[in-house]
This record gives sequence, C-alpha cells and structure tokens, in this order.
Amino acid sequence: MVKSGVILDTNIAIGLLNDNHSIVQTIQNLQDRGYDFYFSVITKCELLSGVKNDSEWQAVQSIGYNRFIDVDNAIATIAGKIRLEQRKEANRKVKAPDSLIVATAIHNQYDLLTLDKGMWFAEQYGIKIIKVVKENE
Repeated sequence: MVKSGVILDTNIAIGLLNDNHSIVQTIQNLQDRGYDFYFSVITKCELLSGVKNDSEWQAVQSIGYNRFIDVDNAIATIAGKIRLEQRKEANRKVKAPDSLIVATAIHNQYDLLTLDKGMWFAEQYGIKIIKVVKENE
C-alpha cells in the first residue's frame, strides 16, 4: 500500500485533543486507508499559545516531533505567493498562518484536513481538501 500524507489543520488538532468524535472517526478512517498524518510547526505554535493548563501543554508536547514539518524558505515562498495571488486575484485576505499550513501541504504534496471553509481555496493549488463528515450527514 502506498502511503499518502495529510496535513492536519490546527482546528483538527484541537478537535483531536478534545476527543471530538467526528474528527477522531475521520482520522481513524483515513488511517485505515493508509494515510500518515503531519502538522505544520505553525499548528504547534497555535496549540501551545492556547493551552489552559499543564496537562494541555503536555498533551501538545507529546505529539511526536517527527510529525511536525518545519517552515523553510521554500514553504515561506509558496505561502507568500499564495497570499499575494489571493489578494490580487480573489480579493481574499489569507492569514499568514493559514497560508503557511496550505503551503506546507503544497510543498509536500499532501492532502489537507480542515474544518475551516476559508481554507478550501487551496484546492485551486492542487491540494485535496478532506472534510470531516459529521455524524448526522
């Protein structure tokens, strides 16, 4: 089986940490289909900045180091290009963290799992957006 990668957006990571059933089920389904899961280091920053106590801090820190992809010059360049194109062509303001997460998926040729409909524009860059299926859908 060929392994495929998925970048998990910050909202997905939060859902996992909070044991959101729909997100957990989606992850399990993807895992059964052979996907590997990764995060941008941007997600680590966002998660750590939102912790409320030591146990949440430890939960974030327990995520394997090899699951985080660093932002390098190539990813930063892709992110800058995305922000510029989206502003000029679609009159859309893309936040830097979102553009870096999308750029990480583009650079690594991974899919993106997100609850943020505002990031679905990434499909125009060849990224497959995987959507969480709600229990009642």
